[in-house]
Amino acid sequence: MLTEGELIATLAVTHRLARAANLMLVQTLSREYWATLVARDYRDINPQRFGEVANRLRRLKSHALILYGPLGLTDAELQAGIAKV
Repeated sequence: MLTEGELIATLAVTHRLARAANLMLVQTLSREYWATLVARDYRDINPQRFGEVANRLRRLKSHALILYGPLGLTDAELQAGIAKV
């Protein structure tokens, strides 16, 4: 069993490893791939809202900002992602 200090240290290392893995993925995968992934992810989570064309881009931008913020995807990239879904 881990002590409180060991647990905190383990969580800190795990957090750093996750950030490093995320950075590698961001640098390796194309922005086109990420935009399509964001659109698919949003569609799978909120299919009814995704189907509302009038609000789709605005909602997708919010989704991207909350879950994929460091990517900084543009409206044009998200529109292209929508087109592929």
